[in-house]
Amino acid sequence: MEFSRLKINFPELLIIAALFLFYFVPLIKYVPNWDFMAYYLSGNYLFHNSHYFEVYRAPLLPFLLGTLSIISFHNFFITSILYALVTISIFLYSSHLFIKTYNIPKESYYLILMGTPIFYIYALRVGTELLSLSLILLSLAFKKNEKYALS
Repeated sequence: MEFSRLKINFPELLIIAALFLFYFVPLIKYVPNWDFMAYYLSGNYLFHNSHYFEVYRAPLLPFLLGTLSIISFHNFFITSILYALVTISIFLYSSHLFIKTYNIPKESYYLILMGTPIFYIYALRVGTELLSLSLILLSLAFKKNEKYALS
């Protein structure tokens, strides 16, 4: 199969985002992960004066989950779906910027990175991996461009 024949457009990216959501939602609902719950409880501690906080966890994810829990009226399930949507959006934007900066064929990038099942399994398992990968891709793209803004 030649990569030049394979075209990935915006509808395909929406399908990829839907696949992420269809994987993430049952994972959070039926197989709760302690790490994600600890981040959620730390976010509630920061914003809603809860009683549980882990000092050694990075503050970005609890801050994001605490902010989203305000929007979702403290419903854990809705907060986790909103978190997945925000994280997937950041990932798709950072992937687009990384591909454009380094002139990588987007078909091969999406096929190699997102075509593997292991990516789906570990990208949203705890909740931090996809966000970390997105921020790494953004920093690499900004470093090469020597442009440090999202404009």
